[in-house]
Amino acid sequence: GIGWCGRTIARGDHLESLESDGLEVESAHGDFDVDLPTTSDPVEVGECDVVLFCVKSFDTRSAARDLDPLLGD
Repeated sequence: GIGWCGRTIARGDHLESLESDGLEVESAHGDFDVDLPTTSDPVEVGECDVVLFCVKSFDTRSAARDLDPLLGD
């Protein structure tokens, strides 16, 4: 079947919040919560077809250095 598998990678307080509360989505079509597996280690996720890279500007370089396990060849 057609489907997708989502994972989140986070650090610090964001990691703790995602693990305990999930991801809260606020949408014009209705708000909802998403419970995704979360880790601080990109190696645990492995190669991905799509990566949404969402970081605050001061974290960009350090987070970008951790992308290799997600990108594959």
